[in-house]
Amino acid sequence: MKIETLERLWRAHDHDMDRTARAFLLESLMRGIERRRKGQTVFLLCVGAALGTITLVFGYDALRHDSLDVTREWGSLLMLVAPWVALILMMRAHDRHRRRFADPAASIAQSLQLRLDENRAARHSAVVMFWLMGLFPLVTGVTLWQLVGTDKMTATQAVQGALLFGGVLGASTLLQAVRYLWFLRPEGARLERLLAEYAG
Repeated sequence: MKIETLERLWRAHDHDMDRTARAFLLESLMRGIERRRKGQTVFLLCVGAALGTITLVFGYDALRHDSLDVTREWGSLLMLVAPWVALILMMRAHDRHRRRFADPAASIAQSLQLRLDENRAARHSAVVMFWLMGLFPLVTGVTLWQLVGTDKMTATQAVQGALLFGGVLGASTLLQAVRYLWFLRPEGARLERLLAEYAG
């Protein structure tokens, strides 16, 4: 609890305990909402920047050295496109959430509804990531098989690449599952219960 904030609200509400407590709670909710929104925006921008850099490097190499035979190496294009599709879906969900709650400071009930919608958007993004992670082993297998077929990679290198990528993908999937099952879903249930109690 920040004493300065409490003191400011106490004076602003004419030393009324109920009004001060309500204002303090609403301000605390708003600070948390703003912090999470900024964090999600920064995360999406970082992912977009990373994908943009990878795309530029890939495109430059393919055009500069004419190193890509699309008819025989289309798997690498799928590996490039799939993360972009996932990012666009997550960005659209984030944008819909922000447009639905342009003024979350209207009331405590509105702030709780925003938190619930925010949680649903996060669960939607997690599901998108699960689909992507489920698709990637197949796409990676096709890509490695095509690279071996075009003599750009040996079978041994393909196996090593598959093991490395499989380990990273498995760890990422496990982290996403823990986040979804032990944090996002229970938080959503708590918010739904709290909002129902508050509205009732």
